[in-house]
Amino acid sequence: MDSLERIRLERKIAIKDLVCDITSRRNYSRFLSDEINISLEVLSKLLNKLYIPFSEFSFYMYNLLMYENINEVYFHELIRKEKYEEAYQKYYPLIQGKQWKTLYSGKTIPIGTLLMKSKLRLISDNEALREMTQILNLENIIGGHIIDDDDIEAMFLYIRICGPQEKEKISAFAYDALTSEKYMKLTGFYEQTITILQLIGLKTLTTKAIITNEDRKRINELTDIALKFHNRTRMGIFDIMLFQTLYEYIKANNIENKYVVFYYVTSIIGSFNEDFVKDHKYAIAKADINMFYECLNDEDFIESNMYERLLANGIM
Repeated sequence: MDSLERIRLERKIAIKDLVCDITSRRNYSRFLSDEINISLEVLSKLLNKLYIPFSEFSFYMYNLLMYENINEVYFHELIRKEKYEEAYQKYYPLIQGKQWKTLYSGKTIPIGTLLMKSKLRLISDNEALREMTQILNLENIIGGHIIDDDDIEAMFLYIRICGPQEKEKISAFAYDALTSEKYMKLTGFYEQTITILQLIGLKTLTTKAIITNEDRKRINELTDIALKFHNRTRMGIFDIMLFQTLYEYIKANNIENKYVVFYYVTSIIGSFNEDFVKDHKYAIAKADINMFYECLNDEDFIESNMYERLLANGIM
């Protein structure tokens, strides 16, 4: 509750005026010292006195928490980018043995740590998976109908190592969550979490050993959802991650789609995140580079709306 007190001081509101008709000064002090928990009702009333919307306060708290535990944030970002060695050398020593406190402390950071250790061969894949299943209860998440930052980020790491049965469950969950209205979205970082959920759905579908006609239909449907959403949000490095997933899919399945190729190459060239692009090797066929230049010379295509032809024609 230090944040509440910080806002009170910034607004220059006396404690007696803030707590009047809401709670006692004694209880307010106990809230600040974590002696007792503050109820949602009391917190809402105090925020009203400070002229702070609850949603704005939540966003403020989320960002403050991330800033105060920045090494945990950087560690997670490197694991998400598959830079396991750098995460292990640079940030793991700074968070190892400490209490994790960000939004991702419950599941994502523990699972990311296990994934990192398995990728660096510090533990076996089986050992990592055994421990992961104790952290990530898929049945509870899927049955809960709630989209939560920590759950989604943890799943995104988990699908890199789990077996086909678990991927199938996660794939069905991601598709259902993105195409139905029955899921409540309780997220601190809505755009990022929904983008990760889209990537989960596409990655689990496009990497299946056998892709059915229903899978292809869903891939096109999720691509359409992702492009329309991404056209509004523009989530930086997720641009590359999205089109890399689609590019790898069309190459693995001998699908010719010059628009996927164009946007994939463009996402790499136009990335403002040097840390993400640096040290990454992108396997792009020479013919696809030529296809990229062919698109550049197509004035009608270049002048068309973002993703227009890809949205109109789909992947296949």
